[in-house]
Amino acid sequence: MLQTETLTPRTSPLAARIQVPGSKSVSNRALVCAALSTGASAIEQVADGDDTQRMLAAVEMLGAGVERNGTDITLHGPIDTTSTTAVVLDAGLAGTTSRFLTALAGVRAGATTITGGEALRRRPMGELHRLLGELGVDVRAERDGFLPVTVRGIATLKPRVSSLHAQGDTSSQFISAVMMIAPLLGGLEIVIDGPVVSREYLHMTAHIMGDFGAAVNIGEAVDTVAGENDNAVAG
Repeated sequence: MLQTETLTPRTSPLAARIQVPGSKSVSNRALVCAALSTGASAIEQVADGDDTQRMLAAVEMLGAGVERNGTDITLHGPIDTTSTTAVVLDAGLAGTTSRFLTALAGVRAGATTITGGEALRRRPMGELHRLLGELGVDVRAERDGFLPVTVRGIATLKPRVSSLHAQGDTSSQFISAVMMIAPLLGGLEIVIDGPVVSREYLHMTAHIMGDFGAAVNIGEAVDTVAGENDNAVAG
């Protein structure tokens, strides 16, 4: 038997204080930037979901310190990019987390394996793997372009190239992931070929990086990130 409810519209404005939950997209970007920055970063209202919990667990394994106070996080960076210890990071079903962690592994000397649940293993990551490979990162997937993948980063933090061509018709998360590690690599120009999927997320990435002191310019087809020595990242 169907149940019915009667809704009566209010005739006067509502007066209420509502706390909006944190955004997963914003939270994970802020956590990555904090993990790459020196010192303590206070991040309020971090989204309370599997994506961010997986990210927090991962950056702790990579050497960052994490203090939790409800949904407020204080993250002590940076991660230990010089560590040669092999690490396995499980992203569960979190696509954003897996992509950002793959890029983070690209600035770490040791072998980092990123894996996830069965559904995540079916999602293509080939464009991200290609971009990191062009920078000089050693990327080895069990199945080309998919998880699990083992990444050995650029120990010297000196990439092979200073400019990349990225495909605009794939996930913008691939470009965002590379953007966030670019300051540690001395800066990077990313030329985007074709219309960009979800360009607003690139602007989100640039804005959050700017909050951490990075100098990012988002153009129509070329994104430029300044190097760390150009005040790109501040703790």
